[in-house]
Amino acid sequence: MDLIAPPELEAFHRGDPRLFRRIVQAASPRLMGTVRPFVRDLGEAEDLVQEAWRRAFLRRADFRGHGSLMGWLLAIARNLARGHVRGPHSRETNARDEVRDPGTPETVVAGLQLRRALQEAVAGLPERQRETLVLRIVLGFSTRETAQRLECAEGTVKAALAQALAKLRITLKEWET
Repeated sequence: MDLIAPPELEAFHRGDPRLFRRIVQAASPRLMGTVRPFVRDLGEAEDLVQEAWRRAFLRRADFRGHGSLMGWLLAIARNLARGHVRGPHSRETNARDEVRDPGTPETVVAGLQLRRALQEAVAGLPERQRETLVLRIVLGFSTRETAQRLECAEGTVKAALAQALAKLRITLKEWET
């Protein structure tokens, strides 16, 4: 079931406060679950969800009701989260890491190339596998916590992680020494 019925579409486009309040309450947990794998802490995730709601409200006329409102909202949140990962924040983190990594210019360049290859390989994974990998490996959540955040079974998390790691092994095979 979607967040609004077809007759409510006009009220959605008008920005009806009661309708929006209901939609925000119903959809915010899913939006949080979508952005949380992409950020380091809860505060960043909350900021991204808030920005997703701001954009959704400003662009409400763009939603024509041809698909699911939840899908539209999740796409906004997911795009924001991806942009956040690729944005200036991630570049600042990378710059700090590079300063702490003493070595020859060749090892620094090789490390940067490997990091870039890994980021591209992870970005190329199917969404479920990527989110599972980020939650389990990058953020260190347990299988149970990951399953709860992704709203799936623990077995699904294990399978998605195994598939993601297998794909990364194949993609990054050239980096083996």
